[in-house]
Amino acid sequence: MDDQITDCIEAHKWCLSHLPSILRSKDIDINRYVLAGDSAGGALATTCAHLFEPAPKAVIDIYGVIDMSDQWFWKVRQDRKNVNQPSYLKPRDEEEYRKAMEDRDPANAEIICPWDWELEPNMSVADLRSFWGMPDFVPSEKDFFRIDMYKYMGRNKSAFAMLFRREQFDSDEQCTAKVRSLSAYYMLDGKTHYPPTFFLHGTGDVSVPVEQSYRMAKRLRGMGVPVGEAYCEGGPHSFEQQIEGPEDEGWEAYIIPCMDFVDKHVKA
Repeated sequence: MDDQITDCIEAHKWCLSHLPSILRSKDIDINRYVLAGDSAGGALATTCAHLFEPAPKAVIDIYGVIDMSDQWFWKVRQDRKNVNQPSYLKPRDEEEYRKAMEDRDPANAEIICPWDWELEPNMSVADLRSFWGMPDFVPSEKDFFRIDMYKYMGRNKSAFAMLFRREQFDSDEQCTAKVRSLSAYYMLDGKTHYPPTFFLHGTGDVSVPVEQSYRMAKRLRGMGVPVGEAYCEGGPHSFEQQIEGPEDEGWEAYIIPCMDFVDKHVKA
């Protein structure tokens, strides 16, 4: 997680240094920017809003994880053990997943990672190439394995333990302290300011419970921070990806309020 945060900070610094010469316009104020992200990207956006200088004028948190110490992400709930889980693409020995999760060699990191819904039979290779803008991309065994490993981590609630390198800590308490030091919710401790933030979340989300957004929104309001919220009743994780234009259901309910919020705080 530290590496991801560092990458974001360095990317922001690069933009501040290089965008003026690239854009070549005195009418563009690069300090009037918005941080936005969905899911893991929402976690990064809300965390980096604490760290970037200058701070963003607004934040859009789309079903992001704002408290990464929440036990929902760490422990398998007994009442969900029998809930239908996504099926693996290929039968494998679970030891394969465990070994892969212990691999710390940067050379084995994957940069291009399609989801299963982007692979056949859900999406043709031709459509995937067009979707990504990569005319030569061919899904391979490593892509199928990564998807199955992700599903394995979801079933066993082991993703965050890997992300924060639980094995490097002497106790759960030490690990939790580290996790909270990079969680947007707890980073508010002792602070009086945070950028205006808009929350977009589905109440039926089982990947990131909507309570994550509720808690953060309530706390920000208590600090006097402008907050906007749009919740899709029963909406699952990634519910908004079906909304592509004004003609789609949900545009007026979710997209317009979000953009109006951004306009209000970025153009002010």
